[in-house]
Amino acid sequence: MKLGESRLFFDTEGVYVKGTNEIVIRDVNWSGNATHIRPNTTYDQINMYTNDGHSQYKALVLSLNGSVRKSDLITAR
Repeated sequence: MKLGESRLFFDTEGVYVKGTNEIVIRDVNWSGNATHIRPNTTYDQINMYTNDGHSQYKALVLSLNGSVRKSDLITAR
């Protein structure tokens, strides 16, 4: 969208990304923060890889672009 009679333009963008079946690493040799016990004392960590992960990202990007004079360039985000 042009701002009045100036050479400046205002832009908006929306970004949405949803991730599914992402890799998650879980330490299955940890009883939790309450007890701090390792069920299998032979090992420190026993990691299990699963694809149970998910994520969501939302963003709104506002931009001001253009020039004040013919030889100047303005970019702001």
